[in-house]
Amino acid sequence: MSFSSFSASVVLGFISFIISSTYEFRVIQPQSQTVNPDGWVSISCEHTAQVTASNVRDVQLKEYRDGKFSRICQRGRQSSCKNVLMYEKNSSSYIFIMFNIGPKEMNSTYVCEVTVVMDQIDKTKTGTPTTLLQSTKCEKMAVHPCATAAPPLPPQSNPLQWILVAGLALMVLYSCVITSFYIRLMNINKENPTSENSTYVEMRKAPPYHQPEPEYSGIRKFGH
Repeated sequence: MSFSSFSASVVLGFISFIISSTYEFRVIQPQSQTVNPDGWVSISCEHTAQVTASNVRDVQLKEYRDGKFSRICQRGRQSSCKNVLMYEKNSSSYIFIMFNIGPKEMNSTYVCEVTVVMDQIDKTKTGTPTTLLQSTKCEKMAVHPCATAAPPLPPQSNPLQWILVAGLALMVLYSCVITSFYIRLMNINKENPTSENSTYVEMRKAPPYHQPEPEYSGIRKFGH
């Protein structure tokens, strides 16, 4: 092989590597996820493609069981998602929330599949399957709810608490008596408006006035 042929092969290989690395991206999802005691679980799905939201062609969550993949939720088609709710955080991050997890769902794995448009070419990648784990707080799933915890014992009575309650009751009663007395007093004042701030003066009839008689004792009549 001539030197020119070798150089051309190296250049073509380098160009192919650049093109392939440009189109490469990864889908990231957890390897395992613990199911909550209420029977639901969330699976995050992210991709590393440097594209805008309009270039994200499709996002799906697939279930793998018995050697077959089946789609259980797809972006933009929420009506087709049974017992699954999809939440889009941004153009590169999504969360799938699964409800009513039973033994059949526990025996399956779940894969995120993302399709993006890069240089007018659709590129599809899948993540590492996620395995569901049972909650450590409850070994039973939603189809077999956890045993109901025993109700707490009623609190024991506290003598100090009863003393405070009795004191408060006496204060309320005292306030009611004072208020009632004040209201009654106000009503009496309204009925007898002259009972306050007034002075009673007894009007007595003056004695009759007698005009004094003239004194004639020192006058004598002459000619008698």
